[in-house]
Formats: sequence, C-alpha cells, structure tokens
Amino acid sequence: MSKIDEYHPIDDLPTSLDMGGQPIRVQKLYGAWFVLNKEKRIKELIKVVKSTNGYEGWNPDFSKDSLLLLGRWLKENITTRKMTKEEYMEQRRKTPNYIEICDWELTYRSMSLLYDAGIYFGETFNHTFPSYKWEQCLSRAKYYVDVGHMLIKINKYVMNPALQLRVIGLKLVEGTENENVLYNMFENWTHYAKEEKK
Repeated sequence: MSKIDEYHPIDDLPTSLDMGGQPIRVQKLYGAWFVLNKEKRIKELIKVVKSTNGYEGWNPDFSKDSLLLLGRWLKENITTRKMTKEEYMEQRRKTPNYIEICDWELTYRSMSLLYDAGIYFGETFNHTFPSYKWEQCLSRAKYYVDVGHMLIKINKYVMNPALQLRVIGLKLVEGTENENVLYNMFENWTHYAKEEKK
C-alpha cells in the first residue's frame, strides 16, 4: 500500500496549465515557477513512489529502465472521481456533440502525480541526451496547446511531458495503455533524437 497521503500535490502554480491567450508575462511566471520548483517536484514523486510497498527499491537514476517501475506505479496509483452533474453538463456544453465524454475525471492528486512524472520523464531524456534542454513556448496564440508550456524541442518534434503524461494517465485508467507506456514512449523519442543526429 502506498503512503500516497503523504504526497503534496501542486498547490502553488501561478497560472492554469491552459495558457492559451494568456499574456506573455503570465506565461513567464509559470516558466520561472517551473525552474524554481522542478527539483522539488521530482523529490515529491520519488518520496511517494519509494514509500509504496514493493517499490522501496526503485532507483530513480534518470535511466530508461527506471521508467518501467514508474509506469507500473502510475498504473496502480492513478485514481479518478465521478463528476457532479453540474460539472458534467459544463463539460458537455464546451464539447462538440459528436465527441463522447466521460462522467469522470482524474483526481487533482493524480494530475499532480502525472505532472511530476512528466518532469521526471523529461529529465530522464535530458540526462540521456545532454544536448537537449527545457525551453518555454512563449506565444500569444489562443488555441495552440503548447502555449506557455515547458518543452523539449527535438528538431521538428516537440515533447510536452506535462500534457503527454496527463493523456497517458487517462489511457492507463481506461486500459488502453499498459505499465510499459513510459518506457515505450522514451524509446520513441530516442528514435527521433537519433534521427536528428544523422
């Protein structure tokens, strides 16, 4: 059983992660927060994973192999909550009718865990390929999903670990992805990184 109650979800973000249309100064506040809190968020993730029975031996050494146990841990610990009727109707109002929506969503704690796992994933990639660094996408665009986010640019490709891990969390809950998803995703990005160096 995990001591997940000892985990401290993110409660001090200076802005929503949906930053489309936000002023550049607001986006920069998030970038500064990220730089200041990146190590802290990784430590929170490591603490909660290693406090879980069966995961005490997890070695968070930023290696590709460390993503295997992390993926398994996420699959076992990501949780959801049922939306209220009002929340569901609001989501339905904002979503085109031809798109099906669920009546549940990830808990805030799970979204925080996935965010922290995204940072760990990005740091693992940067440890493996030191020429890549975090960069912020500063833009006044309203509908571009990466606006304001901390990204890792790989030639014509863009890795957005925060958003990718949220999607992965949903897929783990739905059963459309398995515990190897982080490892497999790393392999895919490795292919793009090597492709660029040719």
